[in-house]
Amino acid sequence: MKTVKSLCLLLMLLAAAGCDREKPRGVKPVRLLRFTRAMRPGQLVRRQDIRVVSVPAKAAPRLGRVVRANQINRVIGRTTSREILPDQWINWADLSSDRPARARAAPPVVTVQVELAVDPRMGSVSLLRRGNRVNVLGAFAVGSQPTRTYRIISAVPVRSITHAGQPAMGEDPRPRRITVAVPQPAAEKLRRILPLARGPLWVELLAGGYPDPPRAGRINPELLKLLAAPATQPATTRP
Repeated sequence: MKTVKSLCLLLMLLAAAGCDREKPRGVKPVRLLRFTRAMRPGQLVRRQDIRVVSVPAKAAPRLGRVVRANQINRVIGRTTSREILPDQWINWADLSSDRPARARAAPPVVTVQVELAVDPRMGSVSLLRRGNRVNVLGAFAVGSQPTRTYRIISAVPVRSITHAGQPAMGEDPRPRRITVAVPQPAAEKLRRILPLARGPLWVELLAGGYPDPPRAGRINPELLKLLAAPATQPATTRP
């Protein structure tokens, strides 16, 4: 009797195990990509334009060639090739074939060392240190206008300072020579403008710790008119 009961129990266990094997295992859903908004042809696809959606694995093939979530980085940065509706599934046919090329980094600015003789009695010459940024100023007669002070070039860095010796009794203070770094395109124009100054040059010291101003290294456009005008003999300047 015990043997019969044992056989029955064994058969029940085998049947239960067989039922477990026949049950289908759970299938993970598929993660697909969807647009979050309507878009026009040619618009750049950004991360905020994309939503990841999970769908049953059996339903995924019926949606067509929808882009999988693991391809999201290949989608970002492309442009749309046709009109897109809100919540539309992202298909490769909706996108341009290639990402737009990244803009090349701007080449480094090439600078030229320009030496200036500046009047130590004017401006901030006595406070200068190597690495300071300065505005260079001078007096010019532009066109029919009377002689007045102009900012020649803005926010150029000082590379070196030559301290002049003490003048003899009764002599004017000797000019102090400084070297500034000027962007190459502006350097030649600056060299042509400086001899036209009516008197000595001087500098304005800019406060440190701030980003370069937008006009850094640019010549005053008013003074560029001097280069187009016929050459005139400037007033005699002190050495």
